[in-house]
Amino acid sequence: TWTGGTLNSGAVLTVASNGVLNLSGSGDKDIYGGTLNNAGTVTWTGGNVLGALGPSYLGLVNVISNQAGALFDVQTDASLSSYYCCSGSLTINNAGTFRKSAGTGVNAIGWAFNNTGLVDVQSGIVQLNGGYYSGPSANLAVALGGAAPSSGYGQIQFSSSPTFYGMFSVNTQNGYRPNPGD
Repeated sequence: TWTGGTLNSGAVLTVASNGVLNLSGSGDKDIYGGTLNNAGTVTWTGGNVLGALGPSYLGLVNVISNQAGALFDVQTDASLSSYYCCSGSLTINNAGTFRKSAGTGVNAIGWAFNNTGLVDVQSGIVQLNGGYYSGPSANLAVALGGAAPSSGYGQIQFSSSPTFYGMFSVNTQNGYRPNPGD
């Protein structure tokens, strides 16, 4: 369980294929030039996840790598953004499943999002504000469980026009069957 604190520059936190990491509590989880490498399950239930930017001489590279077969499950409306200023990189590499399964609000993601896996928004809104890049195996999926915004269906929003490769899926849930005009 990670409830707050910092993953320092050059450090790598690896979640093994049979492992679980819970990002919980209201405290910020700071990635200060480190890498979170997930091959298992990460469940994010609270607190913002922040990547550090700083003067160019620091060369800060912040990475979240969600491997093929891994699950990064978002169950909060917290943000994934940055702190400090200037230069560095903030990157999410998703080859597994990045899912928002709870929370009816917005997850603002200010990191570049490279997707060759599945982005599955079952509830609320995922805003990809740092750019979205996809490969031919990418799948964007939203759930449709009613006509009410945020609570009836999942949404993916982009801050700039993305180029799509791969698939887009809509999955019904809770027995919902849309009517013409919904």
